[in-house]
Amino acid sequence: MKAKLLLPALMATLATAANAAFVNHYPTWSTTGDATVVDNVSFLTSAFSDGTDDLTNQNNSGVNPTQTFDLETFVGLPSGGFIAAGADVAEGSAMKQTFNVLAGEIFTFSWQFLTNDTSSDLAFIVLDGVFTELVNSSTAVPAASYGYASALSGTYTSAAFANDATVTLAIGVADTGDSSSSSALRVLTVVPEPSAFVMLGLGLAGWAGARRRK
Repeated sequence: MKAKLLLPALMATLATAANAAFVNHYPTWSTTGDATVVDNVSFLTSAFSDGTDDLTNQNNSGVNPTQTFDLETFVGLPSGGFIAAGADVAEGSAMKQTFNVLAGEIFTFSWQFLTNDTSSDLAFIVLDGVFTELVNSSTAVPAASYGYASALSGTYTSAAFANDATVTLAIGVADTGDSSSSSALRVLTVVPEPSAFVMLGLGLAGWAGARRRK
């Protein structure tokens, strides 16, 4: 299944992270908090294992989300890094990987943000210590999915790397301001076709048919 041409980076090729489709869970990704994999789709939540933050328990792994300081350390931010970036994170979950890129390469992934929050919970990336917000709950639209009240989907595409480098990418979801009403982030990695600057969804059937762990 073809997706749209990568117009912002016509001369770019795709950086390849190991185990891009999260096959066999996370053998090449590190995780913290509530992180699970269903049919090659990563599922991160900010839900507590006892279910007290939602009407129904949204935690998939039995592991609580990670508190702010430890989450900052994990994703490569200094202490106070979330606040400095304008994100009042209370706790969250994340995954990260270090991989090599060549000059001119990009990376890209599709995501689905799910939330019971109505204000400021968010999904984010941190690339080599630089925080970028993907989406927050104020922009999600009512659309019941995986037990959550609202959802929003999108695709993130990085800028082309200027030089050959070894980079660390972290992707996460977090409660902000308080610990009530959890949110989740589903991540699907995409890969390029060999002969064109066109993306091919890896495991799109899994994305459509994945079932949330109980």
